[in-house]
Amino acid sequence: MDAVPTIANEPPLRAASLAARLRLVGDATGLRESAELVADAVGLDYAEREEMIALSIDRSRSLIELADALSDEDDEEELYRVIAALWLQLRFEWQRHNDVLNYAAVGDTPNSGLAAEGSIGSAILQRLENLLLPLHLDALSGHAQGLLSTVGSGLEVTA
Repeated sequence: MDAVPTIANEPPLRAASLAARLRLVGDATGLRESAELVADAVGLDYAEREEMIALSIDRSRSLIELADALSDEDDEEELYRVIAALWLQLRFEWQRHNDVLNYAAVGDTPNSGLAAEGSIGSAILQRLENLLLPLHLDALSGHAQGLLSTVGSGLEVTA
């Protein structure tokens, strides 16, 4: 029998459908708490903090809408593919945030809002990873790394 992906720190949900497990990933309370912790940790002002909380609620809502749209048992295979595509999208988004933050740190221009936004994406990525089988996650990671490493090779920049 294949391994059953689970939500971090939760028991395996063998009886739960993939859509039900995705709803748990989209739990607004958990994502909001993550957003609040990060906002406090990076010192966001009130407006930025509220923006991060709104972002976490929006992301949560979109995950739950996806789970609801593909909740039939016949949709499980397609939902799994969509989750894999969403993981890739968030992985590339995380990479962009990480790159901007690394270059901003070198230039001594920190961006707390971007750090908070990246951490929300990271929290969702970690949760989604628990829905993907390790074999598939390794393949997706390898393809993502391969794409990023070959995109700029041999690129000549002209002014």
